[in-house]
Formats: sequence, C-alpha cells, structure tokens
Amino acid sequence: MEQLVSITDERAELADLVTRWTANDPTILADPYPLLARLRAEQPVFDTGTQVLVARHADAKAVLLDTAALSSSRFDRGTYADSILAGADAERRDKVSWVRSQMDTWLATLDGEEHAQLRRIVNPSFVSSEVAALRPSVQAAVDHLLDDVDRTHGSEFDFVATFGDQLPVSVICAFIGVPVERGPEIRRWAKTLAQGVYTRFADHRAVYDSYRAFGECVREQIALRREDPEFGDLLAHLVRGGGDRDLTEDEVVSFGVLLLFAGHETTTNLLGNTVVALLRNPEQLALLREDLSQVRRASDEFVRYCTSVHTMPRVAVRETEIAGHRIAPGTTVRALLGSANHDETVFEDAERLDITRRNARKHLGFGYGVHGCIGMHLARLELEVALTTILERYPRLALGGPVRMSANFSLYGPAELPLSV
Repeated sequence: MEQLVSITDERAELADLVTRWTANDPTILADPYPLLARLRAEQPVFDTGTQVLVARHADAKAVLLDTAALSSSRFDRGTYADSILAGADAERRDKVSWVRSQMDTWLATLDGEEHAQLRRIVNPSFVSSEVAALRPSVQAAVDHLLDDVDRTHGSEFDFVATFGDQLPVSVICAFIGVPVERGPEIRRWAKTLAQGVYTRFADHRAVYDSYRAFGECVREQIALRREDPEFGDLLAHLVRGGGDRDLTEDEVVSFGVLLLFAGHETTTNLLGNTVVALLRNPEQLALLREDLSQVRRASDEFVRYCTSVHTMPRVAVRETEIAGHRIAPGTTVRALLGSANHDETVFEDAERLDITRRNARKHLGFGYGVHGCIGMHLARLELEVALTTILERYPRLALGGPVRMSANFSLYGPAELPLSV
C-alpha cells in the first residue's frame, strides 16, 4: 500500500493551505475550491495528523458506503475528536464530552440496525409526496418574509439576516411542531453549536448551554403532546410511536434536536450559496430567468456547485484501505463532499455552474447510501420556492457589497450577503 503524505512532509505549501482551511482562514473560505482542486490532483488522500481527508468523488463515495469499516459515530471518538481535548482541563473535558456524546445519539451518527430501525420509523414523514404537501405553507412563509423585507429594508438588505436565516427555521419548526416564535432562539443555538463543532469547541460553555437549551425546548413540546392527543405534527407522531417499536423520550429529543439544528442550518447556507452563485454567473441567471420552471431541475446543480455541507466525517472501527492507503482503527476520515462535487472525472467543466448539466444528480451534497440526508426533499422544496419567488419579485437583483463567508470549513455558507434590488 502507498504511504500517505502527511502534513509534515515535503509538500509544505499544500499542507499549509490545508491547515489554514481547517482552521477557518477567511481568505481560503472565501473560495476553497482551488485548494480542493489541488488536493484532488496532488494528494487526494491526505493525512493531517489528526484526520485523513478524502478529496475525489469515487473515494468519498466509497467512504460514505463503507458502513462496515467506517462508523458514523464520530463526534466523541476518533483521532480528530481526541485531539480536541488534548490537554483540556476538567470542566472543558466534561462539557465538551457531554455535548459530543449527545450528538452521537443523532440519527445521522447511528450505525447498523439501530440506525435502520429509527430511520424506518421516521422515513414516512420525509418522503417526497409528504413534503410536497408543504408547498403552500413554504410559499406563504417566503411571501411573508419578503413582504417584511420590502416594508422595512427597501432596496438594500442582508439576505442572510432578513431571509436566509429565517425561512428554514420557520419551516422546520412548523414541520416538527415547535412554535415558530422560538425561531430566533433556535437560530442562535444552532449557530453556536455549528461554530463550536468546527472551531474545536473554542467556546465550550456556550456550546454546552446551547445544546442544553435545545434539549429542554424539545422536552417541553414532548410534554405537551403527551397531555393533548390532538397534535398532529411530526413530534406528536414520534411521541405516539408506531412502526418497529416505540421511541424513548431521549430518542425523540435526540431526533428533534438534530432536525432543529441540521434541518435549517444547512438549508440556510444552501440558499445563500445559490444566490451568490447565480449573481456571480449572470449568463446562468439570465438562462434561468427565461424559464423559472427550470429551478426544480437546476436544484441539483446548485447542490453540486455550491453545496452547504463540505465535509462528512467517519471513524475507522477496523483497519481498512482508501484508494490503496492504509487507514488504522480509530482514525477520523473526512469525505470532502465539496471537493467530490467538483471532481473533473465525474463532472465535465466541473468548476463552471451549468443549470442544464445532465448528470448533476451524481453530486454527494446530500450524502450517499444509508445515511443520505433524510431532509433532502424539504431542502429542495425550500430552495425551489424561495429562488423562484425571489427571481420573480426582484428583476434587478444584484450583489450590494462584499460577501463574507461563515468561519466554518465544513458547514459552508455566507454570514453576510448584501443584496440590492
């Protein structure tokens, strides 16, 4: 087997760029795709010392499919997780370990039959036909937010603060059954959690407090549904049980927190990334405006070209190989979905946005295999309704200033997106 080129070896320049990227260097986050292209070309399986990065489409897909050797339970174990707590004091260790242990009970981090069983229970609520029924409520939410933007901000506004942050959380709250009025709190908790996970828990107290608040919010709603059988939302369905078995309260809380977090954070970023991509590619924007019915089909190209989930970690539970490289047990392996989606061997002229691309659905932006994103139909619906409405409403839509990306190499999207209409 080949030896991995490590971050301390001769390719120092590439190693430095990787280090800066995973440390959330804003100059690289502004456009990480040149770095990802170099990884694919020069060292597609790259050992940083704390994790192994997998850059090519075929290899990243193989990582996502290998559920026997690579575990989805990755927050509280593995070389990368271990490195975060190296030298930590007791308080930091306790708080970070508790949060990570909770995250490793999420549907997305379960393995084997435990994952399959829970997935069978919740899947019926996320099939495309069920999600399609939400279109009128999503459209109403989009119209309400844009009416408010027009009324209070006029011709210039920050898309993220006024729309991108608010639409997905309002949709997921209504879908689950959490009062929409709690949206501002949930957005704040989610951002704190996302920032914490991908800044090595820099503010571990804030992350701990946010996760506690998430759980308390869901438990309050569970209690209401135990008292009143008239609730008909997703949370009520999970509380009532059915399928293979009834869920414990902790399992319902875990799933509720996952949806409140991932069900809007990733879609917020996808909305912002798509608007930026179109405004920076005016010929594609013009083509889309000619026939807005293309938005639905183009959604896969947006997920490919500017995916909001740039990396997906796994942890090796036994010795395995990736593209001929030995991976030791306990190693954190990170599939670089953003890189895979720009792999020239799969997507012709991969660095170009092409809303007519025929094979765009080969992207890995929603993951792949048994852990494919359960909410992908909802994300597509929100993107389709929001983008169609925005382009209809604002024929002179343009960037209103510099775009600032979030300090997060993995959950990728704009923190500030000034627009002019």
